[in-house]
Amino acid sequence: MENKRFLENIFRWVNLNELVFDAAIAGISMILYHILAPVSGFLLFDTDPLVMLPIMGVSEFCIMLFFGQIYRVFNEENLNPPRVLSALSDIILFIAINGIFFLMPALMASVVRSIPDIAENIEFALVPISGAFIILGITFGFPRRNLKDIEPLLSLPLAITALMGVISVLFVLFTYGVIPGIIYILFIGGALLLNRLLLLKPEKEAALRPVPKIRAGRVIAGIIVPIAVVFALMVWQELIVVRSVTNALAAGETLTPWNIVVLMTLSGLIPVRILAILAPPIRPINAGIAVISMFFYFLSIAAAIKKLSAIL
Repeated sequence: MENKRFLENIFRWVNLNELVFDAAIAGISMILYHILAPVSGFLLFDTDPLVMLPIMGVSEFCIMLFFGQIYRVFNEENLNPPRVLSALSDIILFIAINGIFFLMPALMASVVRSIPDIAENIEFALVPISGAFIILGITFGFPRRNLKDIEPLLSLPLAITALMGVISVLFVLFTYGVIPGIIYILFIGGALLLNRLLLLKPEKEAALRPVPKIRAGRVIAGIIVPIAVVFALMVWQELIVVRSVTNALAAGETLTPWNIVVLMTLSGLIPVRILAILAPPIRPINAGIAVISMFFYFLSIAAAIKKLSAIL
């Protein structure tokens, strides 16, 4: 009982998800850029562009799980925030979901175009893939009873994935053959169908019993999910940065600190962290730790870019 009270007192001042997220940023940065790659700067500086596609998908899926975790904590704690704050959170979540939905395939498209003999307009088919991973992440990450409530936040990915998926599957079929086309439609269609089935299926009412505020499953998820999100995002970030460094050097340019901040934003790392900070209840301690961890990550990336530029 005393241990439970102790944990509850800690969670009043510090958000577990955010704390683990920031610790993972600092820890993984130290391992990747200062211990495992002290010479080259980056581990993945010669990655096949096609490998980036599943990495993008896994990153999107993990980000949506993290958003769902934030949403779940917010609703299960019955915080009853003011309508203005609740509306602001929904707006931020809407922007974050749709920003990642459009930005990641846009970045991926620039990479895919560098593949020799790649079919023209292949980037058109990347958008439904991005949408499918986002839909799956939200479907599994958010509480099922709240799927209807958050459906407006997912309206654009749902509509565009369905529409462009129908068009893109024809492109994939005629360009790459029947088997890739079937795999493509099964993945896109399966994500949409699963979301609809879980949305329409009524959730069984659980027996009424007192639910403790601190549950083992929630604590475990609060540790595993943020670490998975950070690792996926940082791998995606590294691939984007390495590609940007290579392109910049080829053009006789170098990346500035501002370029690094822009890349951290486009990769999703900064938007995810900002959303976590603004999700109620806002805890100043977490905000301060976030600034420190993100600054350390920024310095790590800048140092790795300098090492890589010297090698290339």
